[in-house]
Amino acid sequence: MSDELIITSRTEDLQIVREFIETRLVPLPFTEKERANIVFCLIEAAINAMNHGNLNDPEKPVKITFDSFPDKIVLAVTDQGCGFDPETIGDPREPTHLKRPSGRGIFFMRQMLSKVDFKFSDSCTTVILEKYFKGKK
Repeated sequence: MSDELIITSRTEDLQIVREFIETRLVPLPFTEKERANIVFCLIEAAINAMNHGNLNDPEKPVKITFDSFPDKIVLAVTDQGCGFDPETIGDPREPTHLKRPSGRGIFFMRQMLSKVDFKFSDSCTTVILEKYFKGKK
């Protein structure tokens, strides 16, 4: 199963993102906690795309894709930004990072999901979120 959603970089569109993912997760073999974590991570990725990638420009779209496979789901969030170095974010639990106002989203995604990856080009940035079904990996 594959599906796509394109939203504007407006925070009010986050409800559309929530509905998009929640309806697609219903038939899948995830626990309620796993579903909540997936929703949280997708919304966090969309917020990052709006704020950091599209610099809150409401005219710039955010594209979200959902793919379901026999062993996992894969979500991709693409913005119009030129990218960043994920290694520079660091661990938000380190004393020097505790008071930073941002930098926790990717950390939480990595804790809650099976895999988080990034693809960068001159015209866009994509975060790829994977979650395996229980017992599949």
